[in-house]
Amino acid sequence: MPVPTNASSIIVSNVYLPLWLVNVWKAWLWVHDLHILWATAIEWVADHENEISAAHVHTVQTALDKLIWAHKIHGFCDSTAGVGALTHYLSPNCLATTDMDHYRELLHEELDKYGEGDLEHVQLVSPDYVNRIIQACASPEIYWSRNYRYIREMGLKLNGQITLYFAGVMNVNNSHWVAFIIDAKSHTINIGDSQLPCTVSNRGLPDQWHHYLEKPICAFQFWLQQSDKAAKCPGTAYTYGNLPITQQCDGSSCGIFAQNALAAYFFPTLTLVAP
Repeated sequence: MPVPTNASSIIVSNVYLPLWLVNVWKAWLWVHDLHILWATAIEWVADHENEISAAHVHTVQTALDKLIWAHKIHGFCDSTAGVGALTHYLSPNCLATTDMDHYRELLHEELDKYGEGDLEHVQLVSPDYVNRIIQACASPEIYWSRNYRYIREMGLKLNGQITLYFAGVMNVNNSHWVAFIIDAKSHTINIGDSQLPCTVSNRGLPDQWHHYLEKPICAFQFWLQQSDKAAKCPGTAYTYGNLPITQQCDGSSCGIFAQNALAAYFFPTLTLVAP
């Protein structure tokens, strides 16, 4: 490695060394830290192998052994993180809003690559988009303001069936992830809740959902009704449906199950994950 022009030197144990050697040390320390992360991940798998199926343990261990340490992560839009960041997904910490956006991006890529027919008319949205709908529907004045024009335009696309499916994962009470799919063809709001299975009827919002899902679902209904009025067509009232989803047996799987429910809905050959 050539010494840069006018480079300074550093002295280590009375030996003068070129300044660029610092970058070599930094790289070595980075790899050393990453090795610790990987070793911790493999140790975690070994400690929990009795709690997880042998096939899943083997799959994870094989993946850990094959990944290139210094490689960048592929599959996420504009990703700059190294593979060391993947250890984040071995714990419940992988259920933040930013992670939900990553899963949405991956499903979006799958739909773009393999989607045919109706799948080309799917709009996958982030949890923040749902929050904006709730904010917009707080009052007519807010809804019709300039800042929420894009939400009104999306409603018109559903009304005109330019967009056939409006789907995503929403956060409820800052503690739970719930999947939803608004189907413009069947005029159905499908909800997938891994904690609370319920019987859905056409008479209205199921009692089980009233205590914590009423706010987002009522916002959806208001939004869709306003879109009908804006389009100056009567439209059809939306009813409710159950989105098939795995029922969780712990306190942290809701986000994974919600994302899996969306993927299984759009790709019927996929199966729901086991609890």
